[in-house]
Amino acid sequence: ARMGMAAVFLFQGAKSLALAELRTGLRTHPEHRDVLHEMLCYHWIGGDYAAMETIALDLFERHPLFWPARMDWGDALRSLGRFRDAIREEEYVLEQDPRNPYARRFLARAQIAAGELTAARSTLDLAPPGERRGYWKIVSAILFAVEGNTGPGLAEMDAEVLKYASFVLWYTAEVAVFYAVIGDASAALE
Repeated sequence: ARMGMAAVFLFQGAKSLALAELRTGLRTHPEHRDVLHEMLCYHWIGGDYAAMETIALDLFERHPLFWPARMDWGDALRSLGRFRDAIREEEYVLEQDPRNPYARRFLARAQIAAGELTAARSTLDLAPPGERRGYWKIVSAILFAVEGNTGPGLAEMDAEVLKYASFVLWYTAEVAVFYAVIGDASAALE
């Protein structure tokens, strides 16, 4: 319950309330993987990658198959420019579960950042049609933009995707990335 409340507070931008919930949760359950994972996300949002890495490495040691922490750590590595490490983390998740749609999208995003556009397209093409929504479409739009295919990218960035991204903190920034890549600074800022 504390982890859930912390997540709600993080999405609302109330980081101090999120931290209070996480600290209470950790006092009660100091090794609970979900609470630790949410603390990892707290540090990720706050840009404290050193604290995030400490928690990630601890979680990997205690719960090596707990994919959400590894996936999020991989995406943090991407944002730090450590693309090879990011790809490795996402591939590790996919070794456990080749159908994991979240890891597939994060892997494609890391491949795009690394300039591995053919690999990213192959990664996205593995998604079954039922998974080709939300964040998948955002990543696909970014890939089209980086490839110079603005039209298909804009088609992916439809009203449903924009609505989805407007309430999911991390995806809002990804929409801005798409518009920045196609050179629409006004839409990127919006």
